[in-house]
Amino acid sequence: MDKEWGEKMRAPILAEIQNQIEDIRRFVAGYMGYDEGPRNELMQHIDRSLNKYMPSHMCVSTSDFSGASLRSYNKVPVDKIPEMPDDISPGRLIYEIIDVFGIKKFCRNVAIANKILQFVDSEPIRFDGDVLIVDPAFITEIDKDQMEYESPDLTAFFSYKEEKEYPDYDPIRRYSAQYDKEFADMLCAAKKNEESRDNRWKESLAEGNLSPYGIQTAHMRDTIGGDCVFGVLDSISEECLGTVCIDAGIVAFMSFDEIRNKYPDVSFEDNPWAATILKDFHGTLRFRFTQEEDEIQDINDPEYWDQFQMSIEGEGTMEGRPVHIVANI
Repeated sequence: MDKEWGEKMRAPILAEIQNQIEDIRRFVAGYMGYDEGPRNELMQHIDRSLNKYMPSHMCVSTSDFSGASLRSYNKVPVDKIPEMPDDISPGRLIYEIIDVFGIKKFCRNVAIANKILQFVDSEPIRFDGDVLIVDPAFITEIDKDQMEYESPDLTAFFSYKEEKEYPDYDPIRRYSAQYDKEFADMLCAAKKNEESRDNRWKESLAEGNLSPYGIQTAHMRDTIGGDCVFGVLDSISEECLGTVCIDAGIVAFMSFDEIRNKYPDVSFEDNPWAATILKDFHGTLRFRFTQEEDEIQDINDPEYWDQFQMSIEGEGTMEGRPVHIVANI
């Protein structure tokens, strides 16, 4: 699907997200729980947080909102928002505000806006040399410099399972100072843990390439359908050039010359089914998406996305002969 299709599909969703964000900003600007100075600082904090989740690429995550309770599904008018305690932390206030304005709908809209981008054709990438089509996890796992770490148990920061169980919980204000402190401590620990990780894989997913690993000529995408095995064909000679086994739900094509320069010992001789090598390939490759059916029109229906076919397509030469690469995933 071309960029025009993607922009047309995303336009109404992005407009709704923007309206919701503006409602949140208006509420914060008029929130009387802080004086002008702290309120302006809070506004900057809110802007940074919300801009982080604006759909700008296909891998935006809404997982940071998972700790908020889903009390409200529909957006609540600004004048109906309950009064919040003056000493509530900025981080906790963000959760409460987004919760009131319909966190479930906000997260769903962000997810759909980014999912649409997953079905937009990629730009062709030029290769001159050997090309590897593979699950990129096969490559990243070779890197011996990846850090080992253990994620902290974030539930251990809380004395009780639910906020309303805390001894100082005020049911009218829906607030517990002890819970708020423990909540802030949990967020701080989660942030430190995130900063201590080797985030190259996460960065690669967000960027759609392997540049964080030092591989410059590569492109990767979610397979949409999860783990799979597929063949790579030359439609001119009708020859099967190889197979690819996907175990991490991500597929990539990349310069095999760059891979061998960085990892001299890499080889697929013992598992040739795992990857396909296009030898001496001079041409372009890209990801393409086509809509095979249109019976389901509602993009909120998960089965809507089952109507699309993902493929890798390319034009060029291999070892001097013309080829047309096709791999239906």
